[in-house]
Amino acid sequence: MTGEATAGNATAHAVRAEWTKIATLRSAVVLLVLTCVTAVGLGWLSGWSVRNAFDRGLDVVRPDFHPVATGHYPLQYAQVLLIAFAVLVVGSEHGSGTIRASLTAVPSRGRFYLAKVVAGLAPAAVVAVLTAAGGFTATQLGLGRYGVPLDHDDVLPTTLGAAGYLVLMYALCVGVATVLRNTALTTSLLVVLVMVLSPMANQVEALRGVARYLPDHAGAQLMVVGAQADPELGPVAGLLVLTAWATAALVGGYLALRSRAV
Repeated sequence: MTGEATAGNATAHAVRAEWTKIATLRSAVVLLVLTCVTAVGLGWLSGWSVRNAFDRGLDVVRPDFHPVATGHYPLQYAQVLLIAFAVLVVGSEHGSGTIRASLTAVPSRGRFYLAKVVAGLAPAAVVAVLTAAGGFTATQLGLGRYGVPLDHDDVLPTTLGAAGYLVLMYALCVGVATVLRNTALTTSLLVVLVMVLSPMANQVEALRGVARYLPDHAGAQLMVVGAQADPELGPVAGLLVLTAWATAALVGGYLALRSRAV
């Protein structure tokens, strides 16, 4: 019992240490704040532009428009900032070389890795909820009479799904950043994946069957409804696929950290 209590205390101390590191990284705090602000700002602007198009009779709105799904569009852009936060949480120590001091203070690499994941996941989860709810609400305000009331049946499940999507994407990014260690490389790779490669692959018929299992597309099924939903991959399957990606990335990160010298 004493050994378990000691291990628990050591883990708690390690988590607090990692939390302190994050809190003292000004750029990390800025990224978290900008994640929420970006979602709210883009949400209102997106909703207003759609409302303006409808009011003026412009044929520029996609035919499968759904106000609930549209409410979560801002996350596709705001997630880039959360990706940058995840990479910064991991990569800042590798870039500065302070990872050596951290591993000296916490020799158990499993405990160190767990503490880093948990310490970053807590603020990421809070921001994910605020971003999902704030972005959706702002979009509906922008849409005006073309939006849906916040007590609509699809609002709560898709908003929770959107928050869960961001949390799992954060976890995936932490794992990838731990494997690659290079902040610029990791950020570029992940941003290109979610903003370029995945959308392009989904537009190519020959690649669509594989592209639907990419993490961002699968996870998006948690927050899309109507004609925009993938008929071959519902929200439950999408959640399982994204969870599998995040789990694999985290395990890969642990194995990489455990096996190398630093």
